[in-house]
Amino acid sequence: MNRRDFLQLKVASGFGHGLLGAMPAYGDHADRKLDRFGGWRHKKFKATGFFRVEKDERWLLVTPEGNAFLSFGINHLHPGWWRQDYNREAWEERLGLNNLNSPGFGPALRAWFRWISVTE
Repeated sequence: MNRRDFLQLKVASGFGHGLLGAMPAYGDHADRKLDRFGGWRHKKFKATGFFRVEKDERWLLVTPEGNAFLSFGINHLHPGWWRQDYNREAWEERLGLNNLNSPGFGPALRAWFRWISVTE
């Protein structure tokens, strides 16, 4: 399955459920083509119980159940992205810092992401 078909499948299967599918309140996904984490059941890898990446022609994200998936959110924090010239002033203000190169940048960014994930 190519990327475009996978994206269409994701949209048709309830785009946006993502990890919410892992919660019982959101129902059973046995009748869907996606696992409870939003992984495509027809592209199978070894189930390890952990999210990870695996290479099969290209690198893919894999759910704990061993199914390939695409992520439409932030997967990791890379401090360099927030320190770009065009972002610097906005992030200094948002994080309450005078300098993004200060030792307080990492803790402030992690705290902001924890806060934003709880409030949305």
